[in-house]
Amino acid sequence: MIQVSWPVIFYVPLALNLLVVSLIGLFYFIRRYEPHVRYANERIYRCAACGHVYVDSRKMPLLRCPRCDSLNEAVRTH
Repeated sequence: MIQVSWPVIFYVPLALNLLVVSLIGLFYFIRRYEPHVRYANERIYRCAACGHVYVDSRKMPLLRCPRCDSLNEAVRTH
């Protein structure tokens, strides 16, 4: 028969649960900041005619709306 002390029975599952919760928290903390890196080089456009909001990475001062084909300026640049 294997003899295991009470502290081992208590602390090993506790440590494993804390490790899992910490890894999940780290995953979501890193994932929260990912979209800012992905869209860093893109400009946001809002169509003055139809109100459609779209994003494009080209450095164009005016860009055509994909919905109604009117020219629009970038609302926000990064």
